[in-house]
Amino acid sequence: MLDQEAPLPSGRVLDIVAADADPERAWEAEAVLTRLGMGAHFERDVSGLSGGEIKRVSLARALLAPSDLLILDEPTNHLDLDGIQWLEDYLAAYRGGLMIVTHDRHLLDRTTTRMLELDRGTAFVHEGNYADYLESKGPATRPPPRLRPSEATWPRPNSPGSDVGHRRVPPSPRHGLPRRRRSSTPRPRGRPGQLISISNSPPPGLAMW
Repeated sequence: MLDQEAPLPSGRVLDIVAADADPERAWEAEAVLTRLGMGAHFERDVSGLSGGEIKRVSLARALLAPSDLLILDEPTNHLDLDGIQWLEDYLAAYRGGLMIVTHDRHLLDRTTTRMLELDRGTAFVHEGNYADYLESKGPATRPPPRLRPSEATWPRPNSPGSDVGHRRVPPSPRHGLPRRRRSSTPRPRGRPGQLISISNSPPPGLAMW
């Protein structure tokens, strides 16, 4: 299991990883540490490691330790792109049970076959990976499409200075807003309208495996 705290016993990096590994896979300790960016630190004492280095050593221990169910909490934290790519390939070929808690959508899409959604004390199971989960929840949960840099600066319809069909909206001398015609009809009096806040944040409390 890999948690956020990831405590390590005292000793050398390579010795700690090899000691917890399955006896038949102890020889893989050097290879896994190298893939996770710790190839130059086999002989270092863990007491001198940084927080990110400790997390990578703990991840190597979790991957090599014998288990029927591998539980990983944010495993891609502190990894470079090569390390993340290797971890995705490793977990995609993993033959045991796998439970992952992560914000990495690419990792979920490549390695998971079922999603567990926890919402206000109720659990909902969704078959498929994270993309399938978003599809089943509908358009409201899909991430908005990314705009190209050129599109991000396009004027919006009906904005000052923009072309709308064959009509051009002139800029207003006051705050750059379009001019409004004065109306002789008195405005109705009453309470101001209620404001509604809309959030596109993902559903709270997701656990994935």
